[in-house]
Amino acid sequence: PYSELTFPVSSTVALLGSFRKVQECYLPAPTQLLKEINRRIIASSTGYVYSSRRERWVATVIEKELHRFSLVYPAPELSPPHEV
Repeated sequence: PYSELTFPVSSTVALLGSFRKVQECYLPAPTQLLKEINRRIIASSTGYVYSSRRERWVATVIEKELHRFSLVYPAPELSPPHEV
């Protein structure tokens, strides 16, 4: 139930899928979402990574051995309980 799919279509379009019930639509992504999509794609690469600009963060993501992905559609049931 917490699976998500990220598929780059072009440099300006990405397909984002989820098993959660979310509205089907086409919309501009906020900067934070774009960063997460790019991070997922880079971290999942098995061959080469190409970028239009030389960015240090790209190399940092490539060099990491363990990646933690943030859900695009958060699951409140996965959050730790709040202390009262």
